[in-house]
Amino acid sequence: MTPVEISSVIGNIGEFIGAIAVVVTLVYLASQVRLTREATEANTRQMEEMRKLHLVENYMRRSERVEAGYRDGALSNEMSHLIFLSYKDPQELTEEERFRMREWMHAHMHRLDAQHYQYLNGLLEEEAYQNLRNTLKRFGPIWKDMGIVPVRQSFQDEIDDVRRD
Repeated sequence: MTPVEISSVIGNIGEFIGAIAVVVTLVYLASQVRLTREATEANTRQMEEMRKLHLVENYMRRSERVEAGYRDGALSNEMSHLIFLSYKDPQELTEEERFRMREWMHAHMHRLDAQHYQYLNGLLEEEAYQNLRNTLKRFGPIWKDMGIVPVRQSFQDEIDDVRRD
């Protein structure tokens, strides 16, 4: 065999080995892509489960706070009377009663503002958000009458939006 023929055979063997290496590399890359996709899907599922867990935890904390607030208001004769008068006619409140009711309402507003913030960040379910809007319909006029304004502009915008409905 001549040197040209030998180099041709070696070249053909090299091309064959190169082709096999390309196929092996493609198989390896395909398996890595599959593994990466599976890991990404698993991570996405885990993140969704964590989001659901946060929703449940937030709901439970919110429920406990709401229950405690209503229970305390209901069990306090004085607070029950103030709440009743505030719904009936806030103008009937004395200056001291108005101050106490204003402070109670301000605390209530902060709790509702926190729920609104949770909604904006995807941690409050739609049904709870609709309940929040219904509560804002009830309390918005009282807050306005008492001169209570929220700290966050986005919450004020939500209150204004509810008033327009």
